[in-house]
Formats: sequence, structure tokens, C-alpha cells
Amino acid sequence: MGAGLMASYLCSAHVGGGEVHCHQIARHLTGLGEDITYVAMSCPHPNPDIQCPDTEELERFEATCGYPIERIHNTHLGSGRWKSPSAMFARLRFLWDMHRVVRMRRAEYIVLNQSLAAALCLAAKTARIPVIQIVHHIPGDMGSGLTGRLRRWLLCLSLRMADVNVCVSSATAADVVGLVRSKRVRTTVIPNAIDVDAVDSWREDGALASDAMSTLRERGYPNGHRPIILTVARLAETKGIQWVIKAMPQILSEYADARYVVAGEGPYRVELERTVEAVLPPRLRGAVAFLGKVSDSEKFALYDACDLFAMPSAEEGFGLVYAEAGAFGKPVVGCDVMGVSEAVAHGETGLLVPPSDADAVGGAILRLLRDENERVRMGENGRRRMESMSSWRENARQYQQLIWELKGE
Repeated sequence: MGAGLMASYLCSAHVGGGEVHCHQIARHLTGLGEDITYVAMSCPHPNPDIQCPDTEELERFEATCGYPIERIHNTHLGSGRWKSPSAMFARLRFLWDMHRVVRMRRAEYIVLNQSLAAALCLAAKTARIPVIQIVHHIPGDMGSGLTGRLRRWLLCLSLRMADVNVCVSSATAADVVGLVRSKRVRTTVIPNAIDVDAVDSWREDGALASDAMSTLRERGYPNGHRPIILTVARLAETKGIQWVIKAMPQILSEYADARYVVAGEGPYRVELERTVEAVLPPRLRGAVAFLGKVSDSEKFALYDACDLFAMPSAEEGFGLVYAEAGAFGKPVVGCDVMGVSEAVAHGETGLLVPPSDADAVGGAILRLLRDENERVRMGENGRRRMESMSSWRENARQYQQLIWELKGE
């Protein structure tokens, strides 16, 4: 056993699937005897697209996560901000802070989230310790011109510098190989996991479920309406929430009491609210409810109460929320992109449609709403599929084996 760092850009486990992945692996590596320190950026973030949790929430999380969290000076590391002297100084300070943490913690290895790849690989190489990089997905569009070429170069650099790239799906691994085109770049696949026992424990605690739903109703969860369509996601354009909203007139024409519930926060919320105003008349706008950020228990209550889960995301390396919906026995509507088909089996656990197509999204949702037997069948298949997936602890054991191999143990 040895000292290691788990590093990611964002500040808590409640931001997205990538952060949940990193914190789950850190928690279970700690349980397996590894001395893990979690490195994250300090709050508040300079990136306006990232909304930090409040101080009390961060303190509660850090007090219960089971491993120390080291926060370093924050800076927006976007590749489009290289020109100003202050941005260059911030990058140099970030590299210095990372190198300081490595030395102070006497780290023997780093497991890093994709968002910090190039900077952390450089810090690890200067300390001569191995790097495991978690790759969630390879962006389909990295932009054009100098900025696009720089993003592509930085991504390729980090993939080449890492001792091993752990991909969350076979599709992501294939994208890595296709991008780098080098036999010396090592990739392996450790898919996202789901702990169905945690779902079952939550369901057995009636008081916990009741409290969560009461809180959600106070925040706008529709009471007494059916059917319920759910999305749990960071509010970003790529998640495809706008396509479900644009399908709502089609859905409401057949199911007047239907409600679309969106849980999550993000920079795209204002645009989504404008989309609601554009496609629905005032009397129907209440059919879409934005609940904002939710706790784990509230998220579970939403999965438990909905009729189906929809997130027609255009970029998704796997999609942890699809697995979570499946664990609750709910059918899924998603897009046939990247690694989504490894989380959702088309026609068996849900329906996959082309991206950016409101008619296709609406058609898939209506198909499931019209046929209760198909919804139940897909939900049961989804639950069985999730039961066959590995747990986070099993995934952590695979990471530990990689760590031991790279350290020569």
C-alpha cells in the first residue's frame, strides 16, 4: 500500500458523473488500504459555468467522505485563455501547487480526472511517479482554428504522457486509439459502476424517501400529475434537454397531464427557460419544472417516482445517470452516440434516437408512454442489467491492480 493522489478540477462529488466516479474510486481505494488524498480546485471557481456548492455543503462532504481533500489555487484552465500574462502566471502557479502537493504528500502515483490531464501529467512526470488517467469521453468537436488545434494537441499530449488511460466505455477507448494513433499509448476499459445495494437500502427507508419527496414538492415537483418524464443532468447544451422541451407540445397533445421534471443546475438554464416560453403557451408552461440542484436522496426519490428517464445527450462517454435510472427499474430514452449503447440496450432497456431531433425524442417518449407493458419490461431489463454490472468497490480493486503493476509491486 502507498500514498496516492486522486485529482479532479471540480470541487465536490455532486457536480456530475465524472466527479461521482472519481470520489467513489477514492473512497473505495481508501477502504482497500490505499492512502488517498483528493486534490481539487479551491472555491469559488473562476469559470462562470461551474456553480460551487455552499460552504456548509462542502464542509459536510469533506467531513464524511473518508479521505483528506487538498484544495489548490483555482484558475480557469481553458485552452482559449493562453494570451494574457495573468493566464500564463496562473498556469505556472497551478503546476507549482500541484508539484508541491505531490512532494508534501510523498505521493507514489496519481489517478487523475480527464479535465486536469495535461497539467497533472506534467506535474507527475517531474516527480517521476506513474499516472493513471480516467477518460470519460473524447469531444466530438474541439473547435476550429488555433484554439481547436491547441485543444487537440493538449488532449493528445496527456493521452501519450499517461502511463495508462482508463476509459469508462469501449467506445471511449476506441476514440482514444483513433485520436492518438500510437501503439505506445496504453488504454484499458473499466466501465462506470452502480451500487444497486445503495438503491435498495434507500427504498427500504420509507422515512428518508418521504422526507426527500416532501422537500421536492416544496421546490416545485408536480403533485398528482402523470406521467412524469425525468432528466437529471448538469444544464448544458450537450445534454439535449432542449429537445425534450421541444417535444413537449407533441407529448401534451396526447397526455395533457404529463410533466417534465429537470433536476440540476448549469449555465444553460436561462436558454432552456427561454425554450419553454418559445414552444409552450403560458397555460402549459407549468408542464416543465426546473428543480435545481438536488441531494442524493432527492435524486433517488425522483428516479423512484418518474415513469421514464430521458436525456438525449449529444456527447456521453457512458452516462452514469442511465445506469442509475436502470437501477430503479425505469426505461431510458437517450441518443445513439459514443458509449451510451453500453449503458442503454436499445429495445431492451430503453430507446436510442439520433441526436438533436425533437421529433425522434418525442416519438420515443410517446412509444413508451403508450405501452405500459413495454415500459415495465424495459425497466425490469434495465434493473437486471445494472445488477450484472460491477460495483464501485470491484472497480477500485481493478484500479489498485493497475497501481501495483505500475509501481512494480
